[in-house]
Amino acid sequence: MTLTKLKAHTNAILTGDVKLPDNAVYIPLLMQALEEIASRVDCLSLLTQNQDFRILRSLEDGYFIRMPKEPELESDDIDIDRELVYAASNLVASYISMVRPQYFDAIAEGIMLDYNLKITRTETDC
Repeated sequence: MTLTKLKAHTNAILTGDVKLPDNAVYIPLLMQALEEIASRVDCLSLLTQNQDFRILRSLEDGYFIRMPKEPELESDDIDIDRELVYAASNLVASYISMVRPQYFDAIAEGIMLDYNLKITRTETDC
């Protein structure tokens, strides 16, 4: 999903709450959300053995979770697994909402929990 589409989604879920901030505020909040997600979820798109990236945390067997890349253009894709983009949008909404911050935080939490269950499920679980 591109930055433009993510901002449109965040704006839509904040309807009736607050106005979406400009990129000077939105992008740092988005990066905070992406870092929070990457700290709590084993994002497959951020999984690497290459230590040339900025590493957020280590996993087993020589793997790392790297920091997501900051979008620079409106057309840039958000650097996280597609399933987690909506968690990022909801986290940003939770940071700026005046009406329902806990609601948006709970939605993001649910998305992250679902993702973790999906990637850790074994063949015997199916």
